[in-house]
Amino acid sequence: YEALSYVWGRPLLSQRIQVNGQPYWVTESVYQVLCRLRRPRSTRTVWIDALCVNQADFAERGAQVLLMTRVYEEATRTIVWLGEKAAPWGSASTLRPLKIGYGDVRVISQILKNPWWTRVWVIQELVLARQVVMCCGPHSITWDNF
Repeated sequence: YEALSYVWGRPLLSQRIQVNGQPYWVTESVYQVLCRLRRPRSTRTVWIDALCVNQADFAERGAQVLLMTRVYEEATRTIVWLGEKAAPWGSASTLRPLKIGYGDVRVISQILKNPWWTRVWVIQELVLARQVVMCCGPHSITWDNF
C-alpha cells in the first residue's frame, strides 16, 4: 500500500464517494487527491487516515495514532499531497532533479510555503517513508529529486 500525507483543510464533509459500493462523505482535500490518484483500470491501495480511521471514535483515533509509525514505515511509498493548485516546479521536474539555481530556489521557496509544512506529523511521515513522492495537481516529483 501507499500512505498519504496531506492537509485536511476545511473539516466539512462535502464530497460523496463510494467505498466498496457504500456512500461515504469526505473533505474536499481528500476528494481532490482521490480523483488524482485513482486508476480507472487497476487497483491501487492507499492508506488515508480520513478513510482508514473512524474519526468519530476517539478511542480508535487514539489507538491509531500509536500505529502511525508502522503505517508509514511499512508503506511502499508516501505520497505528499500539496493540493490541486499548479505545481511551482512544473511538469518537467519529474524528469530531472532540482538544482540550486535562481529558478529552483524560487520553486523550493514556494513549495516550503505550502500549508503541508505546518503539520506536526510531517517529520515522522518523511523520515519513516521508504520513498516519497510530492504531488501537486497532475504534477509530481520524487523526494530524491527535490
